[in-house]
This record gives sequence, C-alpha cells and structure tokens, in this order.
Amino acid sequence: MDAKDIEMLLLPLIEIEGGELVDLQWRREGHRWVLRLFLDKPGGITLDDCEYFSNRVSATLDDGDKIAQSYVLEVSSPGLD
Repeated sequence: MDAKDIEMLLLPLIEIEGGELVDLQWRREGHRWVLRLFLDKPGGITLDDCEYFSNRVSATLDDGDKIAQSYVLEVSSPGLD
C-alpha cells in the first residue's frame, strides 16, 4: 500500500469525524516504517483530538491488516504555520 492508497482509505473517516487531513507522510525511517498524519479541524486540534484520531485510524488500518508491514503511527497538528 502506498501513501495515496492510505490517504484514500483514511480521508472519509477523518472528514466524517470533523477533521481535515493537512498532510500524510508514509516513509521508511531507518529500519521502520512511519505513518505520520497532520490533522486540523475548525478551532484547532487538541491533544485529546490527536489521541481520538490515532485510535480511530489505528482501528481502521488494523481491521483486515490493511498495511502488511509493521509501522509506527504518529498523529499531530500542523502547528501554527
């Protein structure tokens, strides 16, 4: 699965939950794969929001092992800029 496939899978979930996908990075860093999502929503995204989206995204990807290899999931805000 590549970054575009992951984006197409997760975008409806994120939008239904009131979020906006600002950026998605799927890359190998050293010996591990990292899926990094930068999310926002009206009024900004909180740490609790990041935790919520992390749980929802993880459950979606783990259902049926959508991503074959092991990976680290990071969900954060895009920052002030």
